[in-house]
Amino acid sequence: MNGRQEHSVSPAELHRLHTVYYDTPDSRLARWGCCLRFQRGEGWTLKIAVPYELNGLVLGEHNFPGEGTEIPAGVLDLGTAYFRGDVPAPVPELRALRTSRQVVADDGRGVANVAEDDVRAVGACSCESEFGVPVVGSQSSVGDVVHAAFAQSVDQIVRLDAQLRVQPDEDVVHHARVAVRRLRSHLRAFLPVLDAHGARALCERLSWLQDGLSEARDADVFLAGMSRLGESLPETDRRALEHVLLPFREAREHAYQRFGAMLREERYVALLRDIVDAAKRPLLATSATGAAWDAAPALVSDAWSTLSKRVRRRTKPPSDRDLHRIRIAAKRVRYLAEAIAPVAGYFVRRLAQSAERLQTVLGEQHDAVVACEWLRTIAADDERAFVAGELAAGANAAGLDARGDWKKAWRAAKRCRRAVEAGPMR
Repeated sequence: MNGRQEHSVSPAELHRLHTVYYDTPDSRLARWGCCLRFQRGEGWTLKIAVPYELNGLVLGEHNFPGEGTEIPAGVLDLGTAYFRGDVPAPVPELRALRTSRQVVADDGRGVANVAEDDVRAVGACSCESEFGVPVVGSQSSVGDVVHAAFAQSVDQIVRLDAQLRVQPDEDVVHHARVAVRRLRSHLRAFLPVLDAHGARALCERLSWLQDGLSEARDADVFLAGMSRLGESLPETDRRALEHVLLPFREAREHAYQRFGAMLREERYVALLRDIVDAAKRPLLATSATGAAWDAAPALVSDAWSTLSKRVRRRTKPPSDRDLHRIRIAAKRVRYLAEAIAPVAGYFVRRLAQSAERLQTVLGEQHDAVVACEWLRTIAADDERAFVAGELAAGANAAGLDARGDWKKAWRAAKRCRRAVEAGPMR
């Protein structure tokens, strides 16, 4: 006996599958690499391409029950960033003929099912990018640079929307806030080549979204910082740490809930529509048709002038408010320099890096100031005051370290600025 087992294959069974795909009239889901389908017996499936550690995209699949033709409310909510108030309708279908056979052992046991699908598409849909972003290089117009800069930020806002609804965490909130801040910074920095009225109005409306994200993000930063400081406390005080942080954890949850509610307001949907329109068709002035190479020096000088003035006008020693304003101006220099680096080259890229360093140092100082302010709110509670004081002392020390470092970062940024002025961009 050779031990071999005989198998047989059952007769083929044919099943007709009918899948209906849904999209907006301008094929937004397809353009963003997403899809919405309905299949009888399986319900609704929404697949959304989301950033994966911001280095690529993965397709997240979300299933919703339902057998009717009415799209579930959960689908419309999760796809808000793509639908933007429009209700998707059926588009080209997929029809499949599935042939299935069962492999049966000689003792009658089923060993495997083998299915083969013959899939045929009915019609076709567009998959071109919704933004139509130009490739930016040395020959680009300043309008192309603005178009690419806007599109980069809005792309992140749109793609992160579903994650903010389904599973918001500190990384998603952080990246969403950065994208909103960057877009607002571009609206200000590129103001000389934009329709000023429209750009200012959009920037102001975005502040509402940024504030909501900032409340949640600030709570995350505070709790992470206090947890790190808590590791250095004596063991007895470490046991009391969670009691000290409890009200701040509750405040974080409330901030996340408030932001989640903001995402479901009509105001937010209208804002999404308008920033997507701005990314597709930036609010450009006639001067935006000029070469970016020619416009770059003036744009950099304008952003740098704001930063330099804030440094010169600081009190001595600088107040916390002074340092915060310097940080905001450094951030604008950084974002602008990053946007025009493909045109202006090496020296502007170095300026962006030095401005980022200055921004980071002053960000650490600002986080320490905020932490001390928050910890003062529980100083009257005798049970928690001592541990809160220890944490505040640690935060204050970190803030003092950052205060000692910011001038060094500023001097490095000035050196990079002088290199830009002397470099080939001029």
